[in-house]
Amino acid sequence: MLHVRLTAAALCGVLFLSSPASADERDHERAREAVALGRILPLEAIVERVRAEVSGDILDVELEDEHDGRLVYEIKVLAPGGRILKLEYDAATGDLLRSKGRRR
Repeated sequence: MLHVRLTAAALCGVLFLSSPASADERDHERAREAVALGRILPLEAIVERVRAEVSGDILDVELEDEHDGRLVYEIKVLAPGGRILKLEYDAATGDLLRSKGRRR
């Protein structure tokens, strides 16, 4: 009986540790599907806009669900001088919605 409990506990631990990877894969699949259906622009198109509008290195990109059902690309950029910019683009149109900056 002890062996069964340990095996079950170990299995739960493995499932718990593996769940974030599964969530990431679902997010990637959801983004691919939205691009294929024409609901959003490909990430490459947004990255081109960021590079044309802002100097710096892209640190992070996320596809976020807004409360109104809209999808938004949230992009963090390390600008010259150490300033970190948070840019939000409408994923369907590519329009810049918000820009926030802070010192590092």
